[in-house]
Amino acid sequence: MYRRVRFNMPDSDIHAAAHCERVLLYALILGADIFGADGDVLDILVHASIFHDTRRQDEYLDTGHGARAAVYYEQFCQDNNDIEFHPESVFLMRYHDLDDAMGKEAIQKYFGTETDRVLNLYAIFKNGVETDRNLRVLETENIGQIDICGLAGDVCVADTIRDGIALKLPQKINVLMDYTSSIDGGKTLNSIISKNKLSCIR
Repeated sequence: MYRRVRFNMPDSDIHAAAHCERVLLYALILGADIFGADGDVLDILVHASIFHDTRRQDEYLDTGHGARAAVYYEQFCQDNNDIEFHPESVFLMRYHDLDDAMGKEAIQKYFGTETDRVLNLYAIFKNGVETDRNLRVLETENIGQIDICGLAGDVCVADTIRDGIALKLPQKINVLMDYTSSIDGGKTLNSIISKNKLSCIR
């Protein structure tokens, strides 16, 4: 990435190679957790992560930079025969800066029986991008503790906590059990809290 891929804004502190490198890390962590050691899946995430912000023209609102990056990626693969082209990567980066509904509709139209797999990749990739943004906020604002609660303790809340643990966040994770409902009565959350010695408010 640092030797061959060119960024429109190479000196950016927010959206240049370092950002793409972090998105790559988070996407691979999430991808491996869901798909295991599937080399093809991980390659798709690698390509989308590396190229998705290469054609930014503005640090902030820059709708369409994903589409420009997708064009650059396809041309890059044509010019470099040692790089395998993945159409899935095109869709991941093409729609990452647009409304989710647009991306999902395009994926459903193009991939047919592979739709569910690509939709999962799309979600993983967008989570990787947002993870980097959220972690930058935690760091720049010197946030030392993350309080977590929600309406589905045994699903969404549990998954959020697992993601935080997998990323080895330096922040303390505090589970607000009194403000979290669970279909299983809190069994899943209690198990995660106990296993990982997390803070908990009941």
